[in-house]
Amino acid sequence: MAGRATSDAAIGELMQRIQLHAMTRRIRCREFFNDADPLRCGRCSEVFFHRALDMAGVKLTEEEAMMLIEHYTDHSPKVIPPATVSYLKFCADVDEVFASEELQEGMQAMMMTQSPGSTIMTTFVPNAAQDEDEFLHVLHRVAALCKARGIFLKMVYNEVDRTQNPTPAMMNPRRGGKVTEIAFRRAWPFRKEMTPADLDLICDRFRTKGGDIHYMALHNEVAEVLPDPSQPFPTSPQIQR
Repeated sequence: MAGRATSDAAIGELMQRIQLHAMTRRIRCREFFNDADPLRCGRCSEVFFHRALDMAGVKLTEEEAMMLIEHYTDHSPKVIPPATVSYLKFCADVDEVFASEELQEGMQAMMMTQSPGSTIMTTFVPNAAQDEDEFLHVLHRVAALCKARGIFLKMVYNEVDRTQNPTPAMMNPRRGGKVTEIAFRRAWPFRKEMTPADLDLICDRFRTKGGDIHYMALHNEVAEVLPDPSQPFPTSPQIQR
């Protein structure tokens, strides 16, 4: 029983990570399984299940992937190998995050809390802006766009910050909370909504002495501007007489 409980807890943690990944990027996992099931039976092979997770950008260890595969393997007699993994049930479980506002608010609250990477703020102080009012206006626009699109800036730049592949953009320690300015500008998610001058203002604010951009400091300032997801909205209930 203890082993089963531990396994269920591990699966729950994995699914929470995958739901968070799907929510922050607004992706539907099922689209990555379209080519895996020509008979439309709702199942695929173990190899393709793992491959689909990679295509979706979900980074798991071999042990984690096999744990997930075993959990979603259909052991009923009607199943014909190698299509034994129920990706349909997996996708339905992941998509629950889009149907539950309570679950989304809980994950948003978790994302907006101070993370281990934010401890670097003790050694990095954002540069003073020449026009503080103009910068605050830009910062509020970034916060509004993040809230409207469901985007978390630290997740956008974590892909560069934590990549395992050799790349010229990877010139800083992993999980250091900063990336090169070229990488920052390339990954900036609001190119159409904001002007180059706005982006220059952000870069000037969060540029380190080495010329990198401290995206974690930006994420933290945006988090301070956004309202607390756990704070209830004011209501005006109708009183029946």
